[in-house]
Amino acid sequence: MRNASTRLTALVATLASLDLALWLVIVPLLPALEQEAGLSKDQAGIVLAAYSASVLLASLPVGHLSDRLGARRMTVAAAFMFAALAPALAFADSFGELVAVRFGQGLFSAVSWTAGLAWLTQSQPVDRRARSLATVNVAAALAPLAGPILGGPVVAAFGLGVTLAAFGAVVLCVAVWALLEPGPGRPPPAASGDAPERTGTPLLAGTRSEPRLRASMVAIGLAASTAGVIQLLAPLHLDDQGFSQSEIGWVFTGTAAASMLVTLTMRRLTDRVDRLRTAIRSLSLVCGVLGLLLLGLPTGVYVAALVALTMAQAPVWVLSYPLCSEGAQRAGVGQGVAMGALNTVWAVGALAAPAAAGLIAEATSDRAAYGVALAVVLGGVALLVQARRQDQRRSASSAGVVTGRRQANRSHT
Repeated sequence: MRNASTRLTALVATLASLDLALWLVIVPLLPALEQEAGLSKDQAGIVLAAYSASVLLASLPVGHLSDRLGARRMTVAAAFMFAALAPALAFADSFGELVAVRFGQGLFSAVSWTAGLAWLTQSQPVDRRARSLATVNVAAALAPLAGPILGGPVVAAFGLGVTLAAFGAVVLCVAVWALLEPGPGRPPPAASGDAPERTGTPLLAGTRSEPRLRASMVAIGLAASTAGVIQLLAPLHLDDQGFSQSEIGWVFTGTAAASMLVTLTMRRLTDRVDRLRTAIRSLSLVCGVLGLLLLGLPTGVYVAALVALTMAQAPVWVLSYPLCSEGAQRAGVGQGVAMGALNTVWAVGALAAPAAAGLIAEATSDRAAYGVALAVVLGGVALLVQARRQDQRRSASSAGVVTGRRQANRSHT
């Protein structure tokens, strides 16, 4: 059983990594696409956001379907679809075609981060889920290394068509692997003796009543929004400063490597830290870096700020998924629906942020776009502080009830 659990964790982590690699492969390509397809800055933002728009529209339906029809079945079908669509970006040479291709590729992201994670959580005992989900995020942290390298130095050396064809072949092999894995079955009980999960509570009611579920949505939305702003404005800014496509790819590879170090550390600590407090601290650091970007930094300092921002928000990616899974269990919401909702919120941030940042930067300046991002993150941190206070009150109340019952039992005895 443990070997099957390890294989499934590795499979879902691989699918998630491939998804993020293709999502980020376009970042160093943006300046070239902007010139070849005649894109304006706001159109470049729309192309970048199309992937996320697909996730936004599909995640909740996928979550409902995975709870009803089976998370494994949906994940396997989407993997084969992804293998066919991955090379299509090489043949898109207009704004409309680029948007259509990125939208189609984003459908796989909706499935891998919804049905895929639901398949994983349904197959794990409750007390191992946080570590398994953190492992997926550690593997996914490799994608920001691979994506910019593929879109930068590799494409520069071999061409976009050859690179994406090879990528599609890799995805096809992983799809065959997924086809050979068994379904989730019944997960063994948790060592802590938790009661069987309830899955009948509506999502909205569960989110309102359960602070951890609500906090996971806020945290992932803020991380996605900040990342979307950076992915649009940073490569275009560096291009204006004379960086080549390959050099832009290496900059984003460096930021991803720094982020991965933080992610590896968080995987070890995820069962030992106060997840809500750590997320609040991480996003507070993000606010500090966004404040620095408002100052108009020299190029070297600007690159260092990108690294610092990526490292600051890395814990949020790791912690949001365990918070969501825990909150869903406590609220009685299905894991597929909960992961679909989390993916939807991620998509809202990843979709709206680059599109809005492109419009604001086109109309005013990059500094104005960073200022709006800072205001949004500050508001989100306030919501997380409120959720943590509610969670602490609930934990204290539960502890008081348990203590009262123990005292009553002792008196009776």
